[in-house]
Amino acid sequence: MATTADSRKMNRQHEENIARLASLETDVRNLSQDVRLLATSLQTVTDRMAARDRPNWQMLGVAVVIIGAIGAAVITPRTRQSGCGIKGNIISKGERIYHVPGGRYFANTLIDSARGERWFCSEAEAPAAGWRPPKQ
Repeated sequence: MATTADSRKMNRQHEENIARLASLETDVRNLSQDVRLLATSLQTVTDRMAARDRPNWQMLGVAVVIIGAIGAAVITPRTRQSGCGIKGNIISKGERIYHVPGGRYFANTLIDSARGERWFCSEAEAPAAGWRPPKQ
C-alpha cells in the first residue's frame, strides 16, 4: 500500500512530467517557427536569383547560409538548459516577463534568444536579472 509520502512523490513526478511535456511542445513550436522563417527567406533569395539573367554569387552565398541555418535549426533547436524551466519573455512594449511551468501563459510563450529572451533555472533568478512575473 502506498504511503502519503509515496503519493506526494508520485504527484510531484507527475507534475514535473507535465511541465516537461509542455516545454517539449514549446520547443517543437519554436523549431517549426524557425524553419518556416528560414524557408521563407530562402524562397525570397531564390526568387530574386531566378529573376536575374546571370547568377548572383552574393545571393547564392546567402542561400547557402540560410540552408545551413535550416539544418542547424533542425539539429539544434532553441531548447532550455537542463533543469532550467522558467521562460523569460520580452513583450512588444519591451517589458521583461518570466513565466513558470503551469502558469497561464507558459505553454503559449515561445522563447526567441535572438530577441534577448532566455530561460531561467530558478524563479528567484528571474527578478534578480530584472524580469517580472506576469500581472495576471
